[in-house]
Order: sequence, then C-alpha cells, then structure tokens
Amino acid sequence: MLSRVQGIVLKTYAQGEDDLILELMTKQAGLLRVLSPRAKKQTTSYSAVTQVLVVGDYILQQGITVNVMRQASMIDSYGDLRVDVMTLAYAQAMLELCLRVQHNARGTMDSMIIGYSLYDHLIASLARLRMQRSPSMALVHLQVLALVPLGIIPSYSICASCQQELQFDANHYSFIYGGFLCASCAAKGADKKAVVFHYKARSIMQKLSQIPVSLVGDVRVKADVEKEIRTFLTLYFREYAGISLRSLEVIEQLE
Repeated sequence: MLSRVQGIVLKTYAQGEDDLILELMTKQAGLLRVLSPRAKKQTTSYSAVTQVLVVGDYILQQGITVNVMRQASMIDSYGDLRVDVMTLAYAQAMLELCLRVQHNARGTMDSMIIGYSLYDHLIASLARLRMQRSPSMALVHLQVLALVPLGIIPSYSICASCQQELQFDANHYSFIYGGFLCASCAAKGADKKAVVFHYKARSIMQKLSQIPVSLVGDVRVKADVEKEIRTFLTLYFREYAGISLRSLEVIEQLE
C-alpha cells in the first residue's frame, strides 16, 4: 500500500553500502522510519531529498517496521540556515529535540498526534531562525511546548507543596515535589535543595506554553533571565524525561 506524506528528515543512518534509513517526522503520521534505496549515491534522485533538515513530499510503500521510499520531491532544503554555523546548530538542536520526544512517545496511542503537533511547531521554529529572530529563545519556546506531549508540564500557577496559588514572584523549583514552591513553603524549607530562579523565568515559560510558535514574533528577554530558563529546561528534561541534547553542548561551545 502506498501513502503520501509531507515530512522533514531529522536523522539518517547508513544501511549497507548504498541505502539510507531516514527518521522522517511527518505531518500526517508522526515519526516514520523510511528506507531510501541507493540514496548514498550522488547520481540518484534521492540523494538531495534524504539530507537532514530537508522538507519534502514523500510517497512511501508501507511496511511493518520500515517504510520504503518510492518517490520524493523537495519542498525546502533550508539552505540559508546551513550557511551560518550558529544558526545551523540551533536548527540541529530543534531536530534532535523533536526526535527524542517522539522516540519517548513511540508505541503509544498518542504518538501520531504528538508528531502532528510537533511538526507544525518545528516548521514555525525554523521559520523564526530564518528571520534571524532570537534563535536561542526560538529553541526555548519549542522546548517549552515539547513538554506537553511528554506529559511533564510543570504547574506554573499552583504551589507543588501546599497547592495554593503562586504569587507573581515565586521563584523556587523543587525536584522533590515536582513543581514550583510558594514563598511561604520555600521559607519554611519544604525543600532545602530547591533551585532558585528569577521569577520572570517562570512567568515567561508560562506564557510561552500557552502560545503556538507560529503566533509569536521576536522574543527577547534579559540575558541573565534567558540563561536561567535554558538551565532550568536542561535540568527538567534530564530529570523527568531522561533527555539530554548533545546539540546544546555544541551551542555552548560556539557561544
């Protein structure tokens, strides 16, 4: 049976001497493993549409574990993002994030829905990179939204200890309680190892969690607040999802 999907290549693996296995994130069917015959040969028509970061239309022959590419046409290669090393690093971090999130969800009933929502967020995030709009915050926004399909959304408005509403200046996060603490619980030492962040970091993440990437223009915050948000998200993904992005290490080295 043949199916037609629109997708973006997140990662590739060598299969034999000439073939490639693609991790293809699609709008219609979530994450798919796709065999592209003879894609490693420069003379084949598949060589261009099987590169990482390429968006294309793909006609696939469905298989039990791996789909086989029968036809493909390129929609966008994001060639302009490949020119600048830093911009490319952020793009690769976005691809790695979406891949890891979908690997976590693979085999679940919601995996297709997750792929659909992430696909739109990823394409919108790449568009923000293309417009040179604060690439670091574009990645942060995608990370915040990726917490939703993982089912590990922090409560930004309720104290994880006493369940009271958080005031605007609440700035303690407890990995023991799994949420932010109000000033009272923090002062009482509910978790003496609670991590302290700037209160604006929590507020910004809460707002970003409620808005699709496509509806947001340029997001700029103070450098110290942005750094705290990035640190928090790195710790959060590692603690609750077991996800550590190697691409972030590359970005830190480039910065």
